[in-house]
Amino acid sequence: MKKLFFAFFLVLLLPAGKMLSQEKNPVTLGGYVTTMQSSMFEKLSGSFMNENLLHNRLNFKAYINNSITFTGELRNRLFTGDFVRMGSYYSDIIGYDRGFADMSWNIISENSFLFNSTLDRLNVDFTFKKFQITAGRQRINWGQTF
Repeated sequence: MKKLFFAFFLVLLLPAGKMLSQEKNPVTLGGYVTTMQSSMFEKLSGSFMNENLLHNRLNFKAYINNSITFTGELRNRLFTGDFVRMGSYYSDIIGYDRGFADMSWNIISENSFLFNSTLDRLNVDFTFKKFQITAGRQRINWGQTF
């Protein structure tokens, strides 16, 4: 179990940015690592609940030919802090996947930390002249308008 955790932690430390170029190779791999501290309190003189999130995304694209592109994107999250100590209720919420297929896994769930991996984007894009169709699990960006 410790070896599995170590392997996934190394994935978190991969450098961000494109590692391969689309012009030279039919495969690209990119991503990023971020961290976010959260605090919740009722009043400043009271007690605080803290959580830290280490978030990593790996973006993989394979350009099979001029018409077909395969995309797979993996999100890894390491949670530590007071919320994790709430027990299995919190880890159940984090590990829940509302998609057609359950592609979210709580790899390690301990008393003080939780490591979750989610394959949240997995699709194939077909393009033929002016026709384009993408099938599979995709991202819907509700925050952009054109």
